[in-house]
Amino acid sequence: MKLYRKVFMGVLSLLLVAVTFTTTTYAWFKINSNANVDGFEFQVSGGEGFQVSVDGHNYYRDLSLRQIQKAILVKYKGFTINENEELIQDGEAVNDSQIESLIREIQLLPRTSTNGFDIYDNYNARALPTDGSYVEFDVYFKTNSTETMDELKYDIFLSGKEILLNDGSTVAPTSITSEVTNVSLKAKMITGDRSLNPKDTIEVYSANAMRMSIQDNTSATPQATIYELPNERDLGSYATDYNGGDSNLDRLYNADKNAMFTYYNNLRPSAKLNKMRYEEKPETIRSLDGDIPRVTRIQSGEEAKVVTFRLWLEGWDADCFDGLDKSISVKLSFDSKTVEEG
Repeated sequence: MKLYRKVFMGVLSLLLVAVTFTTTTYAWFKINSNANVDGFEFQVSGGEGFQVSVDGHNYYRDLSLRQIQKAILVKYKGFTINENEELIQDGEAVNDSQIESLIREIQLLPRTSTNGFDIYDNYNARALPTDGSYVEFDVYFKTNSTETMDELKYDIFLSGKEILLNDGSTVAPTSITSEVTNVSLKAKMITGDRSLNPKDTIEVYSANAMRMSIQDNTSATPQATIYELPNERDLGSYATDYNGGDSNLDRLYNADKNAMFTYYNNLRPSAKLNKMRYEEKPETIRSLDGDIPRVTRIQSGEEAKVVTFRLWLEGWDADCFDGLDKSISVKLSFDSKTVEEG
């Protein structure tokens, strides 16, 4: 009954895709970017009251690596999943070796989004999951009971704490982590209150550049929550024109203290980046403590709720940096809370 599943993303040889921002324009200058999605596993926890599926027919308390890979290829290649859980292309089943090969085609490139569902590419056009530059997949959530008379209703949340299950086992909290990358600088850089020179070394965690959005598809208008879950040595959030005196906001949003922004501008002074306007920065969830938005609400006797997950490398993040060369491990853990009537 232990629910141990994780999402693993292998990011290989990621070099900076820098960003130029104006009020309406996003643009990157790509330099040998090459980030492969090696595979996914998905961890679902707190399954005492709900089940999950990638096809809307076969439900489980957790999802395997292969199931998530199939869900990704549904969005990337337009395949379908039949009731026997086979991935189908043009009426034919796709075998495991083909699945592995297709997954390796996906190249994670720095992208950006202000709302979590409109993802933009390097030409100010909306990027699509069929481009293979970010990852998108759907998960179905439903209660264990199909009987309306049971009157069971749950809110589903992304969990940031270890969960104790009814059988006494525990499940690790949600986390997005990576190993440290040591980058030797080729130009001057400012990160926080430190000024570094060429040949100095900076430690970067590529996971800090990752963004994930969760979209509940039951609402009449598209709405998504963007998660930005920092780990060690988070260099900053977005390169904006903030200079308001708050030391924490200054560290997160002041472009003049942003590693990616200052390094790129010193490395390429003839093509300097503009700062994002602070008022236009995306709103993100940076901690899973306290009051966080629910993923979806499910009720016994109702149809399953479809939730869309998107993961991308945020090009405006200070950790989206020249020289990233480590994998990113994403573990998603979910908890349910009973909705009290009245």
